[in-house]
Amino acid sequence: MQQSSSPKSTTGFSPRSVDARHLHQMFERVDDVVVARLLLAGFNDNADLAKAFPGVLLRAQETVKRSHIRYAKARRYGVLARTCGGIAIDLVLTVVDVAQRMGRGLASSVRGLQRRAAYKKSLRDQSKVIRLSAVRGDSVTDVEPRVREAA
Repeated sequence: MQQSSSPKSTTGFSPRSVDARHLHQMFERVDDVVVARLLLAGFNDNADLAKAFPGVLLRAQETVKRSHIRYAKARRYGVLARTCGGIAIDLVLTVVDVAQRMGRGLASSVRGLQRRAAYKKSLRDQSKVIRLSAVRGDSVTDVEPRVREAA
């Protein structure tokens, strides 16, 4: 195994370098809303840090503000969608109700026409029936009933 040519420092752990590296990583992710809020909280606690990095402060404020704008816009769209959806559902239910009423009215009309047709058919069928009161004579034993002729 070959060792690298650059000498490694064996001096140990430096908290300042770790803090600086961590702060630098947070600065790189300032477009993330969570990181921006954390940075703003840190800048509010430490005014010297805010003075040292004014660009990062402004970028974090911009990120949080854009987050608020996106949230408000999404909320407006949600309200609009809910309102339009409610109107659409009401419209569909009204159309269905009108169609049902028309169907009931049509069914009622059809039943009335069927009853009327059945009544007319029964009247036609009754004209073919020979009534006993119309038969001449009172003898029931006649094989062929005689129909009274209208004079």
